[in-house]
Amino acid sequence: IPPRFDRITYRQAFLDAMGFDPHRIAASDLSRLAGLEGVPPPPGFEVDDRDAWLNLLLAARVEGTLGFDRPAFLLDYPPSQAALARVRAGDPPVAERFELYVRGIELANGYHELLDPREQERRFAEANARRRAAGKMELPMDRRFLAALEAGMPSCAGVAVGLDRIVMLATGAKSKDEVIAFPI
Repeated sequence: IPPRFDRITYRQAFLDAMGFDPHRIAASDLSRLAGLEGVPPPPGFEVDDRDAWLNLLLAARVEGTLGFDRPAFLLDYPPSQAALARVRAGDPPVAERFELYVRGIELANGYHELLDPREQERRFAEANARRRAAGKMELPMDRRFLAALEAGMPSCAGVAVGLDRIVMLATGAKSKDEVIAFPI
């Protein structure tokens, strides 16, 4: 009996769709590949932001290949793309994050929650340092969340499901603008 869902790692999805390992490629190489693929960066794009290039190429070239035979879980993201997720040791280490795709559309995004309050606070501070360096306003430190972690929050997962995307699939819509009341 075939599985009801495919499981594919972030690495394998990029290897299959674009021929490179996303965990081991430099931002400059991603920029060059995007140019070769005809994927221009949007206005305000920071050309040295490796994760931004990966997100752009994921959206433009990888996502559209996922979940056509059966729903597919995309697993094991770079740790830098999962601020609230546990990181599993390995070479390379990967974040315990997933997205669910059906016919190239992302339906859900989830992760295994990080439970270490010191690591979470470090990640919050690191994110704010990046925001400051980019001239952006800092986000407030979520002290209540950190206190919950300190108190011993049990092992859990967080998952967000896109109702608009489910409606897209059900109606055959080609974009979210076709299924939301007030498109921007």
